Amino acid sequence: MGVQLASVADESWDFKNDWSSYPRHLLAEASSKGAARGSIDGSIGYLSTQKDVDAGRSTTVGDFVFFFEQDPNIVDTAFKTDRNEISSAANGAATGSLLGNTAFAIYYPTQLQPVINYSAQGAAMGGMSANYLHEVDPVVGFTEQFDIQVARALAHGAAMGAVFQIVGMQPGSMPDKRNYDMETIAAVESVTYGSTFGAITGGLTDAGEDPIIIQQAIKQGSSEGANAGAALGLGVSEQYANTLAIKSQAAIKTAVRTSNEKAAADANSNMAVKSVRASSRDMLQLMKLYNISPRYTNPSGIFSNPNRKEQDQNIFKDPFPVASPI
Repeated sequence: MGVQLASVADESWDFKNDWSSYPRHLLAEASSKGAARGSIDGSIGYLSTQKDVDAGRSTTVGDFVFFFEQDPNIVDTAFKTDRNEISSAANGAATGSLLGNTAFAIYYPTQLQPVINYSAQGAAMGGMSANYLHEVDPVVGFTEQFDIQVARALAHGAAMGAVFQIVGMQPGSMPDKRNYDMETIAAVESVTYGSTFGAITGGLTDAGEDPIIIQQAIKQGSSEGANAGAALGLGVSEQYANTLAIKSQAAIKTAVRTSNEKAAADANSNMAVKSVRASSRDMLQLMKLYNISPRYTNPSGIFSNPNRKEQDQNIFKDPFPVASPI
């Protein structure tokens, strides 16, 4: 909120049509990115200094000192963090960024959707590219990396923060009375697109994660967060925010799915490398070498179906816990 206020404060009392001194959507992106990255890194650990060496927390300067406890079987203490606490930090950072940036875009009028979009992009990219996220080992027995859990938390927080402000502050937003509430759906589309694009580009660059898994996590987090944000914006208790059925719920789900798919396609094309152009002679040599016959080789075993059913399934069974911003 401070970044947004600084961009408008100099001329806010001149009552001009455009108060902004800087591109506010880029300020929203930068502040959200820093908040998410700093929150996650700060909850995992830090690089030791001479004070840590003197206190016995490290042997040499520059070693990594964990706040985080890798073993999930060890009871959490006041001096350690666990995976759920790191996810909560990521969720809270994204929620706070979208709450502040969306509120200021309403109080000090500007184009609302770019602010929501870029703020969500910044939060997701900053969280997925946190410097110390790779220090957290996956839980034994689970196939998903921890950063996938963080991606869902970031998307949930961003969607909840943006939709909460739209429903709570915009008098024309009534998702409980309309099957398709345009203001709510526009916010859902913007925040889902931003979270998906930011998480995939941040995850591919810094974490090396599978973009399809990131996309699934963002889709689930955005859907859960948008529904919770709408419920909280309508004044529903956080106890029932995950279960309340509103009239625009089907439209919200559709908006999440379409924006998620579009952002994933845009992010993957943005990150794509140039394809390898092999000659027909080389391909024939490979077919001979590996005994590949066009008559008997089933291409479905080589090329996966992009519309396979698994992509529509949630990868986390339990709903994300809701903490009301009120």
